Amino acid sequence: MTHAGGRRPVDEEVAEIFVEEDQADVASEHYCAVHDEHGVLAGPSMRRERQLARDYDSTVIRAVTSSDPTAVPDPWHSLHELLAAMDAEIEQFYIERGIKGVRPRFAYPLIRLAHTGPLTIRELAESLNRSHSAVSQTIAAMRKEDLVTSEPGPDARTRRIDLTERGRALVPFLEAGWRATHATVAELDDEIPHPMTAVVEEVRQALERRSMRQRILHHLAEPPR
Repeated sequence: MTHAGGRRPVDEEVAEIFVEEDQADVASEHYCAVHDEHGVLAGPSMRRERQLARDYDSTVIRAVTSSDPTAVPDPWHSLHELLAAMDAEIEQFYIERGIKGVRPRFAYPLIRLAHTGPLTIRELAESLNRSHSAVSQTIAAMRKEDLVTSEPGPDARTRRIDLTERGRALVPFLEAGWRATHATVAELDDEIPHPMTAVVEEVRQALERRSMRQRILHHLAEPPR
């Protein structure tokens, strides 16, 4: 899936490696084995998938005899922890103002809908430069908190998303919080020797020169077959 701007997320690039490296069967084996339990597969297809499953088991046994690579500290862990902590503090800021059930990730689509009016999920995803699945999950979470409505769209396959009264009433506060958050990021950039926004841009440019997928393939040591 190509996102706006012509780039795909890193996790999609990584997933494609295993398909190109002739590992497609590994994914289908587990899938078919699960479906076998529910009686979906039968006859020659079942026998083939069971053989694939046995081959997969053998591959897994060989693969796990080496040292555990997850015992090495994850270089991304600190970044994930930092982002999670920042989001938690933003959410705590909402709670202190008496706003419950609103996650930081809700602010972007709520503010955008206040300015655009009702949009389909696809239109909203394109407007936010987010994936359709990610926006769908966010919309489902916001509906549970009575922040948006979902009504039939122009055809049977689409739904139009609009703000509820509660969602619309929160927008002025969310806009103020959005601006304050951006000012906080700018303040942090001024305090540290390597501004976060500059580092993110440098990483993005490095991945444009040579993608995450290409870099992983360069370092990949194939397990024995």
